[in-house]
Amino acid sequence: MARDYVVSARFVDLLDGMINYMAANPAAPESADDLAMKRRIVRDLSRDVIADSLARSLAANASLDVLKAGLAHARSDIGRLEFGCMSRWPQPAEGYQACLEAGASKAQILRMAEHGETESGWPLVNKLLKGDAIVTALNASTRDLASRDSEIAAQLADYCKRKPSEGMCGYSADATAEQATSADGAAGDDDERP
Repeated sequence: MARDYVVSARFVDLLDGMINYMAANPAAPESADDLAMKRRIVRDLSRDVIADSLARSLAANASLDVLKAGLAHARSDIGRLEFGCMSRWPQPAEGYQACLEAGASKAQILRMAEHGETESGWPLVNKLLKGDAIVTALNASTRDLASRDSEIAAQLADYCKRKPSEGMCGYSADATAEQATSADGAAGDDDERP
């Protein structure tokens, strides 16, 4: 259910636009090699891994009833329009509103606003857009890419040694934390055995 919502609400499209924008417009000066690496990572990240990670985050933080209502909205005429406009990021802030006004009647916009106030509206959207869900999804997808591509893995390792606080370097910290959690869980299992 959560994955259907993530796909229907086009969160992967939104995230894809965000990461492509950031790769094309770095906040700080980067070398040509670092920019090329980042653009290749963005190109090759698994969108399925991103969707699965977002869905897991959402499933852990939303009730089944809220997910059902959110999915029904995302699949509705107004939901498809609303999430279609949202997924076009990056666009100027007024672009979202202009997109809605160009494609929806005033009655539909009112229905969107009313739904936005429900638990399956903006509060559900914000469970993915605010907090750690996006960072976790990007780290999972980066980790997946590094496991499949030894050249990228080597470039990332070098880059993260030079710039350990860079956001994309969180993929290795997440992996270390997951391994520690797994080891703690395994140790706990051993302690409980007779």
